Amino acid sequence: MDFVAPRKFSILLFIPFALSFGVLLTFQRQAHAATVTWTAGSGVWENGTSWSGGSPPGAGDDAVINSNVTVDINVATTINSLTLGNSGGTTAPTLRFDYNAIGGTALVIDDGDLTIYSGATVSHIDGTSSVVGTIYIDVQTGNATISGTVNIDARGYTGGAGFANGNGPGPGLNGPASTAGGGGGNGGAGGTGEGYSN
Repeated sequence: MDFVAPRKFSILLFIPFALSFGVLLTFQRQAHAATVTWTAGSGVWENGTSWSGGSPPGAGDDAVINSNVTVDINVATTINSLTLGNSGGTTAPTLRFDYNAIGGTALVIDDGDLTIYSGATVSHIDGTSSVVGTIYIDVQTGNATISGTVNIDARGYTGGAGFANGNGPGPGLNGPASTAGGGGGNGGAGGTGEGYSN
């Protein structure tokens, strides 16, 4: 008669050990976010060679932009946290949204904080006859500390060309024998062109 129990016993011990080890590895990976720092001059967020990790920050990564650069973000992404600038306010980074985040998907700060230090700016690309860029940052569970600037000045719709009315939902109107009307803001009316006569 053969004795088979030791083989079954060793397999049963191996399976729980493997499952425990796998859970431990998964937990360790989630517990330690990587800090990914912008290391290039001005450029595009999605360019991996511009980041210290060799790829753009992703879910679980802490993104840091702490130099005098403009970083254009073109698609929605999820990260753990975002820091623009430094506590001394000695750098002036700009994060510029080059896509319609409100009409699409936000930059999601999943579990950490959004920190925009003094000197740092968040902006979006200028509008044209339609919405091109909007800012939408979804801080899900962390804090948003903004000591810097969210700049949307002159980022609405374009004014009219020649004697044309401006663009946007409330475009500025041209007057008789006038210059072009201004572009509408994000939901606001643009200015009326100045009239002149000969």
